[in-house]
Amino acid sequence: MTENERLSIETGAQQGNAKAQYLLGTLYDTGQGVPQDDAKAAEWFGKAAAQGFATAQYCLGFSYVNGQGVPQDNAKAAEWFRKAAEQGLDVAQFNLGILFYSGRGVPQDNAKAAEWFEKAAEQGDADAQARLGDLYLNGLGVPQDNAKAAEWFRKAAAQGHEKAKELLAKAEAAIK
Repeated sequence: MTENERLSIETGAQQGNAKAQYLLGTLYDTGQGVPQDDAKAAEWFGKAAAQGFATAQYCLGFSYVNGQGVPQDNAKAAEWFRKAAEQGLDVAQFNLGILFYSGRGVPQDNAKAAEWFEKAAEQGDADAQARLGDLYLNGLGVPQDNAKAAEWFRKAAAQGHEKAKELLAKAEAAIK
């Protein structure tokens, strides 16, 4: 990144441009062109997130999950993941599913986890496809269905997901 590009991003961020605020947060997150600073990254992600910028909402949620630049808080992470997930961002949908599956920051609810995993899986997210397959294989939050489990494992395996490849064999064996 050139100095001019960085300055352009900083100027846009300071003028309230949500995309520029997100990009500046990313620069601070990665230390690209500026000193790495988790607190500044979270601050800029927060400004863009407050304007409804889905990717910044996801990044802010991720900051809260990991306590990067903000106090670790799974409930706040879930709030930000939900905002991004409702805009259709697959990684936010997947991560919200993880929070419901594990009961971190939200009540544990396999049915809600399945709903969010399915939204991400339908967009091609291999991790979500594998998780959804696992829920069907074990009847967690959805009716137990080896055929549906195999269908989702097959999609994830086609993308190189190793765990899905292993579980696909188990699901297919259970069908026979």
